[in-house]
Amino acid sequence: MESASADRSFEKSKQGSSLSSQRVGMLIALVIAVAGIAVITLAVLARDGDGPSIDPAVEELIPAKDAVSVPVQSSVTIDLQDRPQYRISLRINGVVIPESEVLFSRSLNRLNYIVGEGQTVEELRPGRNCAQAEFYSITEGPGAARSVNWCFEAL
Repeated sequence: MESASADRSFEKSKQGSSLSSQRVGMLIALVIAVAGIAVITLAVLARDGDGPSIDPAVEELIPAKDAVSVPVQSSVTIDLQDRPQYRISLRINGVVIPESEVLFSRSLNRLNYIVGEGQTVEELRPGRNCAQAEFYSITEGPGAARSVNWCFEAL
């Protein structure tokens, strides 16, 4: 009898240990999943660097918002979502950049301005520079214009 009782106790202990191992495994999987979600969220926030204040149509700003050590002979770029098509205008440090001086890829909604000799802005000034892009969907028109502002530090 003692042997049968000991066997049952051993089996219960073995089952409890198995359940405990399963719970530990599930807990570890849950912790890994939560950590993965946190890492992805932080990566997205770090990439944007802008938090929730940036317009959702903006895919990329170059130089990035709050970038430091930007060369004074850099380009300034705004990249919007591919759809819908947008009209985009750019100002750098309050100076309007003429359409004739920008490279605009209509299919990508990407406007690029290369500062340089003979351009409206020949170089970024050392220190803080700010850009403003105004854009609107071609289908909605200028009445639906939105803008994004960003600043960066040039050397």
